[in-house]
Amino acid sequence: AFHQSQTTGELWVTHGRARRVLLLRRGVVVGARSNIESEDLTTLALRRNVMSVEEFTAVRDDVVSRAKANVVDAILARGLMPEETLRALALEHAKRIALGAFRWHEGTMKVTLQGSATREAVPVRLAVGEIVVRGILLTEGDDALKAVLYLGYVASISHGRILPAH
Repeated sequence: AFHQSQTTGELWVTHGRARRVLLLRRGVVVGARSNIESEDLTTLALRRNVMSVEEFTAVRDDVVSRAKANVVDAILARGLMPEETLRALALEHAKRIALGAFRWHEGTMKVTLQGSATREAVPVRLAVGEIVVRGILLTEGDDALKAVLYLGYVASISHGRILPAH
């Protein structure tokens, strides 16, 4: 529905105090936010060894002190990694946040038609259909994915890559 309607805005998914937000621009996920510390972009960068502990601390300090609006702005301002590396990290970050919502069996969801999606400093392009199909595979397994294929929601799966039907 987001792709067909070319929705620009935010999709909020909450579970208790935990919050995940997908930023949508014209029906495509361009970024993601989460208040779950283990899903923070700096935590992912540290785990992937593309940021040192000192850089991690400096970026977090920049955001907490409001010297920079967000983690991406702080990373870019400090020149901590090539933009290609940051873009790949941001894409993995968005996928992790989106797929994490599938693990919640209860909570709330809301869509707002305003927000920060149009201001993403390093936008990613992640099809909502891909997230849904990967979420089905993650939570339901192969039989459910075969049913989705049968119904025509997915064009094919090749070498672990899901190609949504358009």
